[in-house]
Amino acid sequence: MEKKRIFVLLMTIFIFGSNCCNIFQFIETAHADPLVSIILDEGFEDIFPPIGWTNTGWVDSLYGFPHGGSSWAYSWAKGDTLTTKILSFGNHTNLSFWYSIEKVGHPMSLEVYIDETTIIWSMDNFSKPGYFQAVINLSTYHGDNTINFVGLTSDFYGQCLDDIIVTTQQDEICEDIDLLEGWNLITIPMQTSWYASDIAENITGCQSISRWDSSNQTYKTFIVGGPPAFDFEIKSGCGYYVDMVQSDIISVCGSRIDNVSIPLNIGWNLLGWYLEVDTTASSLSENIPGCLSISMWDCVNQTYKTFIVGGPPAFDFPVFQGMGLFVDVTQTSMWYGEG
Repeated sequence: MEKKRIFVLLMTIFIFGSNCCNIFQFIETAHADPLVSIILDEGFEDIFPPIGWTNTGWVDSLYGFPHGGSSWAYSWAKGDTLTTKILSFGNHTNLSFWYSIEKVGHPMSLEVYIDETTIIWSMDNFSKPGYFQAVINLSTYHGDNTINFVGLTSDFYGQCLDDIIVTTQQDEICEDIDLLEGWNLITIPMQTSWYASDIAENITGCQSISRWDSSNQTYKTFIVGGPPAFDFEIKSGCGYYVDMVQSDIISVCGSRIDNVSIPLNIGWNLLGWYLEVDTTASSLSENIPGCLSISMWDCVNQTYKTFIVGGPPAFDFPVFQGMGLFVDVTQTSMWYGEG
């Protein structure tokens, strides 16, 4: 197994080593403070309760007249609580939901809390027919919180909730990535909806973009002008090779990446350091179970530089935002951006 991993890296050097250069110059661009809307959580169209939510009593009802889709949350027992997973509220975070009564003439009561302690919205003895929307600004509750919906109805008929959506708006950031002629090993250090083809369309002289398939230990490549079926999604926390026939700068705008969940398979994995805080190869290796080595692409000498765990400290190297990194591991795990 050890020889196999070394062979893969040597083959990689042979393939990309002829004219690889890689220089990063990240510039946070001035702009008019636009905002990017992100849905942090939403119920209830797929799984009830939504993944990560907790529930004591509310049910996913397929009967009656939901506001949208085919299902809604229903409770008739006093004190039933529906709680979101922990969400990170920013400076522009809003909660919206639709509510209704089950039957006219049977009033309902509902309260909404932050972290089960702070009431932010309430409605008592509501008995109007139809669905109504509530929109609540959560910006004053900056940080990590949960939202709790507590039903207070005490008779047989209850209350209905639908389309609970938490959205946040983050300041958009724009960064310039300097790409040189040849191969460039980069990561897109912000949240976008890009595919490989979007990278190619935003620069001049791009021939191809390659990703590493860690499950099969091989490359997958989108060739500019080739079949669209070979296009692939650009994922946060992953590294990508960009092959250029001339130097150019790619400008990328998006929101900051809050977190990543990258599965690591035995063998080589290609990660992307997206954080603004620099680290080192040795520090990164300490946060990855079973890590044998970490390799970066050296554009000056057009070869890989490798830090081997347990080897000479002189081979350690800094890791900064925008770098793609090969990580060799002996066991499977998940990488959440630690380093």
